[in-house]
Amino acid sequence: PLELSVSELLAKEPGINLRRLGDRGAYATLSMRGFGGNNVQIFLDNIPLTNTSLGQPDLSLYSLNDFERIEIYRSDSPAAFNQALGGVIHLKTKAKKQNRTQVRFSIGDFAAGEVHLSQSKRVLGIDTTLEASVQKSAGNFTYYNDRATLYNKSDDLRQKRINNHYDLFSYGLNMKDRSYSSNLSLHHRGRIRSQGVPGPGTVQAQSTSAEEQEFTQRITYGEINLFEKKIELSLAADYLHTNRDFSDPGKEVSLGLSQMNTKVEQWGLDSSLRYRINKSNMLTLAPRLNKRVYLQKQNDESSGTVKLSHDESSLYLGSSYQYTMTPNHQLKLHLRHTLSS
Repeated sequence: PLELSVSELLAKEPGINLRRLGDRGAYATLSMRGFGGNNVQIFLDNIPLTNTSLGQPDLSLYSLNDFERIEIYRSDSPAAFNQALGGVIHLKTKAKKQNRTQVRFSIGDFAAGEVHLSQSKRVLGIDTTLEASVQKSAGNFTYYNDRATLYNKSDDLRQKRINNHYDLFSYGLNMKDRSYSSNLSLHHRGRIRSQGVPGPGTVQAQSTSAEEQEFTQRITYGEINLFEKKIELSLAADYLHTNRDFSDPGKEVSLGLSQMNTKVEQWGLDSSLRYRINKSNMLTLAPRLNKRVYLQKQNDESSGTVKLSHDESSLYLGSSYQYTMTPNHQLKLHLRHTLSS
């Protein structure tokens, strides 16, 4: 069977609803507890994700095989995450320790197929995991077309979906150096997808297409143990780049818009400080400095080439206090504050 995407797995969770604009490989977002969009925060290895419209990322880009675990926080999330109204989802990539090589093939309906490769090995004292996968589908299923005449059955027909293909290439590199007293790790991931945009079922677009790229990098140093492990400190820096090209030369879908390019770049610095006051009390501080730049260029019939840009900077400070009464009973207090410009 074909590998599940993250969105397909999350849709099985209570309180989570999936919204997908088409079949396999189509744009997919979700809502939690009735909240959607930016009211649900999604993190990849502690990197806050966004898409080219500064909204929720497209979850169809992420294959379930890439991740070690998925953490769902409906209310009480760690101090490092800025709690949204709907909740927080944290995607943690795999970090294998043993030497292992894995190759998997899958095929499905409508010329769908996948190849997944992974190699884990210790190189010069560094635990290294390299992964790559290719997914593709023609998406040429047969569907019932009523030609937007609901009460006229004479013009109805069954036809094949056209221009509904998609190709997705993804890769990942995880490196962890355990030769020092503190761990130094690198996470790098990339995803490149090209697909047709078939438009509505009544009038299918033949030449409309979209291509999207997403690259993330994160370097983490820690945890550093100080004062007989009473203080634990970690430092991290990350970078996110997303780019989307939309082309509609025949203006079949976009109502006059022939081409659009959107790009988002994001830089972040964060740290985590845990202070164990005693066996029962612990204080955590988790600040993050974030900068995001948004650029869009589009061509349309009425105004020609239009360029839009927007940048924002923010400082987030998360803190928590934890009191442990018994191993199974804890009291937590969270304080979060964000400054934006």
